[in-house]
Amino acid sequence: MSDFKAAPTPDEELRRAARNMQSPGALPALDLGLGIQEDVPSGFIASDETRLQTEDTQKKSSLNGLAELKRKESLIQEIQTIRRSIEALKSETPASSSP
Repeated sequence: MSDFKAAPTPDEELRRAARNMQSPGALPALDLGLGIQEDVPSGFIASDETRLQTEDTQKKSSLNGLAELKRKESLIQEIQTIRRSIEALKSETPASSSP
């Protein structure tokens, strides 16, 4: 005899098995995926509150990303303006100061 004992079957498994009992017949019953929330263990499904918090976090993150992108584009535009000004100053010929 072994010292190890099998874990009891969780209630969720018993309910799932009882719901899927097939009546005797020639063809097996088709599982069309209806009632998938009952098939998935409750620990794998996020509550609505958690889902809403996740969506809010994603929205804030995307808004921060948009603000950051606008800031970067503004800085790039400013750098390009400065470079054009430098090129314009370099291309100008210095005036002779000799009389």
